[in-house]
Amino acid sequence: MIPMAENLLFNIEKGQASISISLCSSMENIDRASSETKKFLDDNGFSGVAFDVCLVLREGLSNAVRHAHRSDPHKVIKYILTIMEEELMIEIEDEGEGFDWQAAMSHMGSMEQGSLLEHGRGFKIMNQYFSEFRYNKKGNKLFLKKHVSK
Repeated sequence: MIPMAENLLFNIEKGQASISISLCSSMENIDRASSETKKFLDDNGFSGVAFDVCLVLREGLSNAVRHAHRSDPHKVIKYILTIMEEELMIEIEDEGEGFDWQAAMSHMGSMEQGSLLEHGRGFKIMNQYFSEFRYNKKGNKLFLKKHVSK
């Protein structure tokens, strides 16, 4: 029997310039992480980019839940948002096997519009709303950077 999502892991650590969340793979926890992130950005004077950050955050966390963890609520995602002087940096790491993100990126340009609705949408969103994004070699850790000003 799988425990209810509210009984599963959701830990927050806040520093002066960062928020770190460890969460089990559930859609409910994505909502909580987004809400906590928006509050953190608002409290630190970055409410103007909260939509962009939360949109990309939701996409990254959703991919980890659905694809990397196959909705297994016992697997953990680690997420960190750090505020630098004129940059926001995000890291999202899952416990999945990873994927060949470079191959997926190279196929994105040749995808038909219909297939983009199913695959590759996240790359387009990250590219539009963030300055840079990449994955580690294994493909289970996403790094995002956004140039910002208060």
